[in-house]
Amino acid sequence: MNKSNKKGVYKITNNEGALCNVNTANKSSAFYGQHWAGVCESYLNGKVIAGKLDRYRYRSNNGEPENANPTGFVVKIGSKIEAFLPMSLTCKFRDFTAEFPKERIAVMVEDFDPKSSNVIVRELKVTDSNFDINLVNEALTLIGMANEEGKYVMGTIIGESLNKKKNRAGYIVSINGVEAFLPSSHALIPFFDIQNVIGHNVFCSVEEINIDRMSIILSATVPYEKLLQGQPAPELRSETRGLVGWVTPYNTYVFLSNNILGIIPRSLNQNISHGDWINLTGRIVVCIPYKKKVWNPSMQDFQYFISLKERR
Repeated sequence: MNKSNKKGVYKITNNEGALCNVNTANKSSAFYGQHWAGVCESYLNGKVIAGKLDRYRYRSNNGEPENANPTGFVVKIGSKIEAFLPMSLTCKFRDFTAEFPKERIAVMVEDFDPKSSNVIVRELKVTDSNFDINLVNEALTLIGMANEEGKYVMGTIIGESLNKKKNRAGYIVSINGVEAFLPSSHALIPFFDIQNVIGHNVFCSVEEINIDRMSIILSATVPYEKLLQGQPAPELRSETRGLVGWVTPYNTYVFLSNNILGIIPRSLNQNISHGDWINLTGRIVVCIPYKKKVWNPSMQDFQYFISLKERR
């Protein structure tokens, strides 16, 4: 059984069944230091650790590469630990015919053999190389809880994902630096130029976590349906709740219950900056409808002009 007992000492069984004591607290140990402790914590408990792409690794015969295609990357963890990242466990394409940036990446340890000191890692999708490793681990905990317990997470749109026809398939969402995917079919935001959508927050359920592909699939429609659809239909001059959806230079749009859209004219709220409106996206607000805007009377298609309830 793999486990840790006293602080800094880990019991790890390798693939041959040998039980090894890995002492990361003793300075005379070959595994001394926080980076080896991180490897053990990642292998035993799924903790994410930071590494840096260092060079390609090739299948070799007597020290010579068998072909020009690398089998993966050598990843440096700290200054001394060299882990192997197989191509099959990377999360994005890198052109092996060209030089690659020695970028900082987030990894989980797939396998660790203390007898040989061999470490194999899997790459995790993060939004950029300046990620905060503590925030990444916190985000993964929240994402896991949301997936298991039917709760929700808040993320921020940072880009778009295109399909093979170069059409928008969905949005790339950052959850404290962890990259997730929000399909267009599960997003509540109309089709705008992506530059007008970046920075919007989205309140989402976690629909799927694919460990093999290290992908996280979100839905913004599920929280809306569960949190607002059970409410009474909004009425003029009566308080109601809504989910702030998106912001334009002229209006802020709020999803009300019963599939009704609320509009807050920004001209009536000039004391609120564009950034402040963006920060409200993805959040539940209390508002008051004050005017009905009818689009198609026969279809009962209408929207409400609304105002935010003043906070006391």
